[in-house]
Amino acid sequence: RPGEKLYEELLYDTEALSDAGHEKIFLSKSHPVEMEWLDRRVEKLLSACHEQNEEAAILLLKEMVPSYRSDKNNVSQIAKSDIQKSVDSSSDALDDVDDIPSKVG
Repeated sequence: RPGEKLYEELLYDTEALSDAGHEKIFLSKSHPVEMEWLDRRVEKLLSACHEQNEEAAILLLKEMVPSYRSDKNNVSQIAKSDIQKSVDSSSDALDDVDDIPSKVG
């Protein structure tokens, strides 16, 4: 089927493996990520998505996940659909807020 994943990448090519004491089990040494750096990138990614800036979003994804590869045509179609759903649900949520009676003490 189109878009179906045929195999799962369990490790990145850059990850080092060490012996776990069994011939078929290995331990991966992953790279730690600073939370402040990640938080800033996520905020920028959210901004790019809200602004529908596809190029900036893809660049940020590639920066956060170096192994990320995009199919720009597929991303465009999916992103536009997802952005519209997000905008629609945000509007619905704002409508719901207007229906909530305020409590005055």
